[in-house]
Amino acid sequence: MPIEPGRPCADGDTDAVQTSQAFWWSIATSMPQPLVAVPSFVFVTAFRALLPVALGFAAGCMVWMVFAELLPDALEDAAHGKARRSQGQGQG
Repeated sequence: MPIEPGRPCADGDTDAVQTSQAFWWSIATSMPQPLVAVPSFVFVTAFRALLPVALGFAAGCMVWMVFAELLPDALEDAAHGKARRSQGQGQG
């Protein structure tokens, strides 16, 4: 179902973006990727010895963000009754 101009979205926003506009914006934002691919390859080959340490550091940062930001927000929402239990198999 295409989005009609001026028609409110689920959150009440009346400035909905057309599907064709969203398509062209996604193409435009992907254009720099091939330009950065070559310098990225050169950088990775130059610093190959540091790559495991750098990737480990990045993984540690992501885990930290989960424990420092995402879990406290999720637990706060659960305390206010905004969270629902999963209805998956093996529960209940």
